[in-house]
Parts: sequence; C-alpha cells; structure tokens
Amino acid sequence: MKTKTITLYSLSELSKEAQKKAHDQWISNNDYTWLSDCLNERLHEMLIENSIKDLNDTSKPGTTPTEVQYSLSYCQGDGMMFAGSFEWKDWTVRIKHAGHYYHSHSKETSFYDENGEEGAPEDVENEFETIYQKICKDLERYGYDWIAEEDSFERFEESCEANEYTFTSEGIMEN
Repeated sequence: MKTKTITLYSLSELSKEAQKKAHDQWISNNDYTWLSDCLNERLHEMLIENSIKDLNDTSKPGTTPTEVQYSLSYCQGDGMMFAGSFEWKDWTVRIKHAGHYYHSHSKETSFYDENGEEGAPEDVENEFETIYQKICKDLERYGYDWIAEEDSFERFEESCEANEYTFTSEGIMEN
C-alpha cells in the first residue's frame, strides 16, 4: 500500500495565478442552475407591467405558466423568446416557436379578436411586436447580467468560503 499526502489550500491561500485557474474551472463547470427560474419570474413581472395576461397561468387547472426559451452563449443566434397564449387589450395573441434558434424573431404570432376571428390591423400587430421585442431584449440583458454576476470572482469567493472548498497549490478543486 502506498500513502500520498496532499496539502490543500483555501482560495485566499492560493497564488493569484492558481486563483485564476480555479475561477476559470468553476466558470466552465457552472450550469447556472437558477437562471431559468429567475428569467421566468422576470418574464411574468414584465408581462404584468405591459398589461399582457398569460393565458397559460397555473391558476387554471391543467396549465403551466409560459416559460422563457433562450440561448445565452455569446454566439450568433443567441437571444430570448417566449411562446404561448396571451390576452392583450381586446386580442388573444398566440406565439409559437419557429426555427432552430431561441431569439425574439424565431416565432410565429397570430392575433384573434373576441369572436375568435384571426387577424388584426397592422398597427395593433406592430404595437404588440414592439412590446414583445422590448421584453425579449430586456430579458436577454437581464440574463447576461445574471450570468456575469454568477461568474464574478466575488461570487466565486463567497461560494468557496461558504462551502469550505479546498484546492491544490495549482488551483484544482479537491471537494
């Protein structure tokens, strides 16, 4: 049998280079567990702020609230969108995802009047589209800001301290 002794360090005991390596590794393994929940919560706040009623509201049996669909990887095609059925002014608006990407233009939108007839005047469609695009753009900014905060060195330090993470002298996490 062979015994090997390894000296472990707290983050603050590491060299700046080892701290950077540990932080980089932490970022690359971060799955942003709470991002979807935060984006969905913010979406529903923004729908209310814009007088858009989510017809997928969970207060109705058998329905689930509309969820944000997104890709936030700092790549072409990234963005934010949401799909579902909504009530806005005197219109029912149905938004369906279309295409391979998740951004504000990857959708099909249909409008229905109170009689269920499809179609709305162009100014109504344009007004809703302006609101939709603003919500998506604001959500995208919110998402990127949230990721930046999660990836910050300060957040990493807090997590290391709270969870008593230890590292090798090279910055490799051991627990």
